Amino acid sequence: MKRTPFLSLSIILTASILISNCGGSSSSSSTTTSTPPVSKIKKRVFISNTFFGSVGILDAANDVGGTVTLVNNVATLTFFSISTGGNPTFMVFSPGQFTMAYRRNDNIIAVMDNTNEVVVSSITLPGATESVVLSPDSKFAYAALRNSGQVAVIDIVNKTATVINNIPQARQLVMSHNGATLLVISDNSDSVTLVKTADKSTTTVTGFDRPYNAIFSTDDSKAYVLSCGKECGGVTAAVNVLDVAGLAVTGTAPVPGGATVGLLSNSTLYVAGNDFSVDPAGVGKVSTVDVGTLAVALKTTISNGTHTVMALTPDGKLYIGAKACTNTTQGCLSIYNTAAGTAKVGTVAGDVTSILPIKDRKVVYTVEGGNLRIYDTTTDTLQTTQINIPGAVYDVKEID
Repeated sequence: MKRTPFLSLSIILTASILISNCGGSSSSSSTTTSTPPVSKIKKRVFISNTFFGSVGILDAANDVGGTVTLVNNVATLTFFSISTGGNPTFMVFSPGQFTMAYRRNDNIIAVMDNTNEVVVSSITLPGATESVVLSPDSKFAYAALRNSGQVAVIDIVNKTATVINNIPQARQLVMSHNGATLLVISDNSDSVTLVKTADKSTTTVTGFDRPYNAIFSTDDSKAYVLSCGKECGGVTAAVNVLDVAGLAVTGTAPVPGGATVGLLSNSTLYVAGNDFSVDPAGVGKVSTVDVGTLAVALKTTISNGTHTVMALTPDGKLYIGAKACTNTTQGCLSIYNTAAGTAKVGTVAGDVTSILPIKDRKVVYTVEGGNLRIYDTTTDTLQTTQINIPGAVYDVKEID
């Protein structure tokens, strides 16, 4: 596979940003050879674009959509990207090695070399997926195949895929930190499946209420399973404590605010979902659960919708993304201040498919309604400089 630049429209739009912020002139340039040089950007972000079939490479040090060179005081912008073919959606990142992009049109995983910025292999899955996880050694990946009731086991080195059968409606996968246990969550079920990755043996554990997601404890002895409850056709939303070795639920914390996505920070589990006690359509809430005592607190109002993505910034801002929210004016992004216990809703309409706090900066990249947006975490508002990318953006991953 080869690297190809984005359309010149992307270059023109980004160049206009440089003019307004740098005060100089700019002319666009593109590389059309079959083997263009690598970007040499020191702080890279990969961004998948389902419309153009490519993964763009952004400079996250200064929010520029490419590299800039100065010749006789004239700035030339080159926008680098990796041609993946198909429609790349979500990505899975392996530090220092590769990044996988799932192509939803043909169920192919394109494996991109992080250093050379090229697709080095394409692995065909037996069916569609919306959840792929990677083993800690980056040798294997696992994909939930809901329609066939299977989990695909992807051998990254040998570029092959086999399957684990008899896991009906497998939708969400969660890997333990040590890679020994794979937790499989199925739709329309009150049980979860644990897979031992060493021998691929499976065990079904009951005692949940429409589980939707899960988070492993830091020592992997427990999994905090998020029971979706009423939001998913069940009864009561809750956090269920699953003892991994004992294969049993050892504690339950009902969460009236709903539970579809969570994030563990020290002993606090942040959970987001929908509260149906006031509005039949559901009111978005973020709650905190003390994993030691299972005490639930806060239940602060946020945007509703199906909450699927969450990220915590170093300065204590919890960015929460949802899909299909009813707030068509402000959108599906919510920002919760963990210190103040307050929340605000974003200002961009559309589903949130990705959230990425940029390392060593007070900046967060989000994808809202197919567009890249950049937030300043000191104000939790859109910063002045934005990168306009035509097409349909889906996911962002920081590579360096």
